[in-house]
Amino acid sequence: MRDSGGSIFVLMSLKARKWEETILATPIVRQPLEVSLKLDVLHLHAGGTLRDVDNTAKPVMDAFNGHLYQDDKQIRELVFRSLRPLMGHCS
Repeated sequence: MRDSGGSIFVLMSLKARKWEETILATPIVRQPLEVSLKLDVLHLHAGGTLRDVDNTAKPVMDAFNGHLYQDDKQIRELVFRSLRPLMGHCS
């Protein structure tokens, strides 16, 4: 979606926004990378309904924009797995 100024924004739930803030508060690199990248994500989903992988991957990629890399356009290959851990193996 775009606002009246042409900026792109993503609508997120409060839970997703808090998750994004937690990710951004974790120091990863001093400066965003400026090269083509492969992003490999293993998402361990502890409860509730599993979301579609594409709907889960986009907020993850957006959260790293300007932090891990300049823009998610740099991602040339994406591997995203969303799994439920075995009971008692994830806290």
